[in-house]
Amino acid sequence: MSRLRIGVIGAGMIAQIEHIPNLLRLRDKFDIRAVCDPSATARKFVHEYFMVPVLERPDQLLATPLDAVLIASPDPLHHEQVMAALDRGLHVFCEKPLCYAPADIDQIIAARDRAERVVQVGYMKRFDPHYEAALKLMPGTAGELRYISVEVNDPDAWPFVRHHAFRREADVAQSIVEDGRRKQAEQVARAVPGRLDDLAFRGFCTAYCSSLVHDVNAVHGLLDRLGLRDGEIVGAEIFANGDGGLGTVRLPGGKALWNMVHLAVPALADYRETISLYFDDAILRLV
Repeated sequence: MSRLRIGVIGAGMIAQIEHIPNLLRLRDKFDIRAVCDPSATARKFVHEYFMVPVLERPDQLLATPLDAVLIASPDPLHHEQVMAALDRGLHVFCEKPLCYAPADIDQIIAARDRAERVVQVGYMKRFDPHYEAALKLMPGTAGELRYISVEVNDPDAWPFVRHHAFRREADVAQSIVEDGRRKQAEQVARAVPGRLDDLAFRGFCTAYCSSLVHDVNAVHGLLDRLGLRDGEIVGAEIFANGDGGLGTVRLPGGKALWNMVHLAVPALADYRETISLYFDDAILRLV
């Protein structure tokens, strides 16, 4: 296989600590042509530390000869940048969330099909060996399923990144920051019916879209194996000043319930994540 010419949009912490080093380790498969970011501090660090070309704007990056892009920019920019990359005929790997609203995802699916390119979202849990082993242990149907429990407590990234070299500075132009906030508000409004107060808005964008969305994706893979489609949302709650989120889904047939809870505990260097499936005569637990 020839090396893919790839560009990276976004040079923040996740790109500096995970994506760029991983692409460089896989240099037999990927050729990083450029990394773009509006932060001069991030560009300087990436250029000097990783010795890769840097650019300021995504349009400059997309104008270079590429086969694929990796999108690690702030969440509200994902939709437009994925669409722009597909319009250029490029394959796309995008950080989660792909976008906020189902209608926006439908647009991306249509653009992907027109371009005949791959769009992949960074849901790494489906590639975990424990997850793959769990799929093999699942029964063929959901007849014996009674309950699914997802519990996550999360200190955010600091215990896992502080020993890495990275740079984060607030040197992005205020106009760019404000434009991102405006786009986020518009996209969340399309995703969630009715007006959200500040607490619910923050909970949706953080507890749900920045954390639990990983587990939602993983559970959907397990449900697919059981032959279950989407259920009905019957409960939701934001708590702990937006650092906690809870959601409850009634699965088809009404015989089983899926409950999820996430709590950010910023001062505690402890991360725990458990997905448990309760059947009539067995428990399957992923930790």
